[in-house]
Amino acid sequence: MIIAAHIFAASCQESFLYNCFLPLAKEQPANHFLLFVDKHFYTPDNLPVNIERVDIKPSLKNGLTLHYWYNFKLPSLLKKYEVTHFISESNVLSLRTTIRQFLLIRSMSFLLRKPVVMQEHARYLKRYFAKFLQKAAGVWITEKFLGESLLSKYPAIKEKITYTGHGLNEVFQPIDWEQKEKFLETFSSGTEYFIAECSPVTQANIFSLLKAFSLFKQRQKSAMQLVLLVREIELENCVKDFHLYKYREDVKIISYTNDTSYATMLCASYAAVYLPLQVVTENTGLNALASGIPLITLENTAALSIYGDAALYAGFSEKLIAESMMLLYKDEVLRKKLIEKGLHISYGYNWLTSATKIWQAIKVG
Repeated sequence: MIIAAHIFAASCQESFLYNCFLPLAKEQPANHFLLFVDKHFYTPDNLPVNIERVDIKPSLKNGLTLHYWYNFKLPSLLKKYEVTHFISESNVLSLRTTIRQFLLIRSMSFLLRKPVVMQEHARYLKRYFAKFLQKAAGVWITEKFLGESLLSKYPAIKEKITYTGHGLNEVFQPIDWEQKEKFLETFSSGTEYFIAECSPVTQANIFSLLKAFSLFKQRQKSAMQLVLLVREIELENCVKDFHLYKYREDVKIISYTNDTSYATMLCASYAAVYLPLQVVTENTGLNALASGIPLITLENTAALSIYGDAALYAGFSEKLIAESMMLLYKDEVLRKKLIEKGLHISYGYNWLTSATKIWQAIKVG
């Protein structure tokens, strides 16, 4: 077989298909794998011999270029390379080819009325998504709640859906007590801290988190600190009027640089607080579980589906968030149970398992 994939992520690390093709290529040396990528997309020089990179043009920056490439460029590429199966991680398929196509879905935020993060091609996806689902030989979902959401809107595709799961970045792992103590001494003068991301999907709730942290400090009389990791937004936009915040000396606001440094801060923290404004499928919460720390998050269908009883769920108010922080702080037995359950869940997320599932889906489809 000759299997082609359109890599639509910003980097290898973020691409589901790239991370699945690596183990697949090693497990299936008799088959050939093609990566259709933008010319600026970095791939290492030591790819398996049966993985071939193909640069595409034009750059797919909006719905118009997506439609043009998928329907007028892609069919000829599939024919040129004698592709037998094509997989897309852009939520788009070609409507002008008879080659079997598979749709990988990691997010359905483009269907939201007012998404926090607006995709440039969201309008295009809303218009054609039903046609893509109809065209697909198979629809692969990385989280089970996505399947439930899909079926509520498109019940006819039930037989096409396959749950694949996904992997996590291996830098997110637990550390031992000595490593943690050494890091805390240099990072926070030996003081424990909660950690939270300030990103486009959580920024609207950061003020509530700061209020919750104030309640925590007032009631517990603790030296506990709060670390806000800022990513994908400007540092100065993280918290409005932060200079007026009473406990600002106990809050560190740090810019995200890379996952390695983030993982070090995460695994050394007391707990992670993840408060997304909308249901998203980013790995923030799972990374916390894989790092061996407890997770406090908002209760919703997606969170319950992903974390189960491995997270501490807070209501949507600073008082309820503070109560969860205090409960975790006072109950070490609960904290240890959440860590154990979280690690157990995170072990199920690995690229080899996902690669095996998509290989079976390709053969069946």
